[in-house]
Amino acid sequence: MPEAYWASADFTWNSSHFGVEAKMLKDIGFQFEGKKALDIGAGYGRCILSFESLGLDAFGFEPSKPFYDLGIEKFK
Repeated sequence: MPEAYWASADFTWNSSHFGVEAKMLKDIGFQFEGKKALDIGAGYGRCILSFESLGLDAFGFEPSKPFYDLGIEKFK
């Protein structure tokens, strides 16, 4: 069951998720807009939401049906 794998706080998302890493990339000149990102083992999709919020065209693949279903339920 996916809920047993993560803490309940992990089922939230806000635009500052991965903010430190995004700032580091911006500081060295990385341009997010127009780029693509692929999250393999996407879990319930929080990283995909973070990538999209940075302007990336984000995709994810989650092979576990329970984790995939939870991602659809929690984050659409």
